[in-house]
Amino acid sequence: MPLFEQPAWVTERREEIERIIGQYPDRRSALMPLLHLAQEVRGYVADEDIAAVADLLGLTQAYVESVCSFYSMYHRHPVGKYHIVFCNNCSCALMGGERLREYLKQKLGIESGQTTPDGLISLEITHECLAACDAGPVLQVNGEYVIRLTEEKIDALIEDLRSGKGPEAHIEKRLLTGHFWDADPNDLPKVPPEIAAAEAAAVPAEGTSAPAAEAATAPAEGARAVEAPAAPAGPEAPQESPGAGKEGGDQ
Repeated sequence: MPLFEQPAWVTERREEIERIIGQYPDRRSALMPLLHLAQEVRGYVADEDIAAVADLLGLTQAYVESVCSFYSMYHRHPVGKYHIVFCNNCSCALMGGERLREYLKQKLGIESGQTTPDGLISLEITHECLAACDAGPVLQVNGEYVIRLTEEKIDALIEDLRSGKGPEAHIEKRLLTGHFWDADPNDLPKVPPEIAAAEAAAVPAEGTSAPAAEAATAPAEGARAVEAPAAPAGPEAPQESPGAGKEGGDQ
């Protein structure tokens, strides 16, 4: 029995909590998903959420706090309804991100680490890569990607956030985002067919060891091996006399 009053989400989302925990052989491995769940409900991870997750998983509060504070995706203080993380890493910066970063700050009227006066939008400029270098410049809204940014895309995004439409029309679903621990496997992004085929071809057939697979490509018994061509002849090395270098040789 915990010595503190558990937050309401622990009771309200009990079935979901047990489903998340049940996906791991060791319940303690559900730590990060439960922190995400707490943040989803509250908008950030409060001290009582740290205590509740520790109690649910049989961990110390210090350990849960150490994990929560290590990852920047967890917020330990209130943020806006829409939390924008703008990538300021080198790849996005080289693709025009620096200019767009300043444009976004001007558009919102706030600096990194601040929230608009209405509490709607908070901004975080990060130097950590957001792992979407193929689609930069990028930002995330509540953990979901908006890619290949332009001033026009930023204008449309902010307009939809302020009008109540939300970011959905601008979101690009990517493998690194979303609560995939609680998703239907059929809904997850699929590996492109050409990549799947290449990976399958690289795996030896079932029951065939790697040496056996190599043997399959060796010349058949009795077949004439193809010799590598001889290296081009270079300048002939000087010949030593038979007695050279031997003790007592001819003088």
